[in-house]
Order: sequence, then structure tokens, then C-alpha cells
Amino acid sequence: MVEYSFADSRSLILYNNKYERAAGWINMSAAYAVKGVDDEKQLVQRTLAQGLQLTVTSDRFCHFSRTTFKTVVYQKNNEIAEHGLFVALNGFETQVFFEYL
Repeated sequence: MVEYSFADSRSLILYNNKYERAAGWINMSAAYAVKGVDDEKQLVQRTLAQGLQLTVTSDRFCHFSRTTFKTVVYQKNNEIAEHGLFVALNGFETQVFFEYL
């Protein structure tokens, strides 16, 4: 999973680098190092909702375009915050989600 941000725009890029189909929930980032006090590094993780900077309430929706199938997906922000996003990718398939509202 790769999250890309440019100015106020954010994209989510998912890819499967195996021959087998992969499916599951994307919710937590891999751990990455952040410098803290005295240049001490700490491993931290972010949820998908944090990475996309979503306002987490039941009346807000995430609207995004999915390039693979040229579709638009709507999902409640609080559901993304709680469960993440379910995706299924065939072997070596890529999906790009963009235009979050």
C-alpha cells in the first residue's frame, strides 16, 4: 500500500505483487520511524482514516474514484475509521483510489 499526497490531494495505491489473488481489509499502515526528542527514533503507525485525514462522524462519507473499474465508491467515514477499506486484487493487479471528498 502506498499513500501519496500532493498539496490537498491524497491518493491510495494498492498493488498485489504475487500471482495469487489477495483480499482483505486495509486499515493500519506499516510501522515507520519518526525522530523524537534528542533525535531518538520511534516506530509509529497510522490508520487509513488518519492518513486520509477524514473527519470521523457517521454523517460524513468518503467519495473516491477507483481507476481499475472506473467506478465511484462511497463509504461512511466512521466505517473506514473502525474497519478500514476492503479490497480484492488479482495477481499483479493495481488499484488507485483518488479524489477523496
